[in-house]
Amino acid sequence: MADEPRVVAELGRPATPQDLADRRAASRKFRMGNQTTTNLLIAVGATLLIMVFLIVVVVRPDQASSRPAVDWHAEAAAVQASAPGPILSPDLPEGWTANRATYGEVDDVESWAIGFLTPTGAYIGLEQGFDVSGQWVRTAAGVTDDDLVLEAPTSQIGGREWSVLDRRTDDEAPGNHPFVLATIAGPATVVLHGTASDEEFAVLAEALRSQLDQLDDLPRSDAE
Repeated sequence: MADEPRVVAELGRPATPQDLADRRAASRKFRMGNQTTTNLLIAVGATLLIMVFLIVVVVRPDQASSRPAVDWHAEAAAVQASAPGPILSPDLPEGWTANRATYGEVDDVESWAIGFLTPTGAYIGLEQGFDVSGQWVRTAAGVTDDDLVLEAPTSQIGGREWSVLDRRTDDEAPGNHPFVLATIAGPATVVLHGTASDEEFAVLAEALRSQLDQLDDLPRSDAE
């Protein structure tokens, strides 16, 4: 006696060839749907990874502005005894902050540095060195030739003569050195550099004027 066709529970009867074909088609459709969902998730994940890469690596937050605020007056008072001459600590209008204030040797030169953030969020670095070398000037100004700074055209800014190196239209200008001012006051050489406007550089230069005048009264090492 031949075996009776097997009854399919959900159909309540034996499956016909058409039923089997329909089930195979539904199975293929289900697998294709799962594959499409998986591919979509992979594509979304890859897009998110690219976005994270662009944010972290390409669109980097300004490292200078992300540092905590520093009391440059307090730092200056703390290290003044170690310096060979008066170190600069200007009084600036409200809205100016500093994210660094350090004293130590740079290129074998006793150096004092402050990193200022202006009210508009721009950056101005102040570098003060005593009895400096050409290498110190190159480091402070972000140049390969100190004559680019020391022999640059001069201008009266904040009531004082400053050498001016303006590279703001130069595509190859270093990030924090597109605009540089430099002046010599007694035994100290002072370099200002940054991304701020002419007006903000003038505010800082004016705030430094009286302290620079005091340094002018001190002898230079090469004058002894």
